[in-house]
Amino acid sequence: MGHRELSIRIEELIGIPRVVVRGSYTRDHNGLLSCILDQLQSNGSSVLVLDLMDLRCAEAEAASGIVLVLKKSRANAGIHVVAPDNLGLLLKRGRLPVCVRLYPSLDEFVSAMPQIAQAS
Repeated sequence: MGHRELSIRIEELIGIPRVVVRGSYTRDHNGLLSCILDQLQSNGSSVLVLDLMDLRCAEAEAASGIVLVLKKSRANAGIHVVAPDNLGLLLKRGRLPVCVRLYPSLDEFVSAMPQIAQAS
């Protein structure tokens, strides 16, 4: 799925839906990302990975837009966001809900999987 230099792909990682977002993100993409997350959750996914490692925020408001999408999400068990340090810091400043956890790399997320499974 693509939209204005943005690429979104849905795949599986260790049995969990992984939404890979790449390219140039603007606040205009908030609706698209929100729709995809809502659809996955409506289809029964209570846990998912949002992979933002190859995402560029094309404008200052882009990171705050991602925060708004995550705050509106209906995830019960959690959204695990994988983001580079610079984007991760911006997302943390947005005071994400407790259902959202940040990881600096996909390896960090995979390493945390046993603890996540025990907490569920």
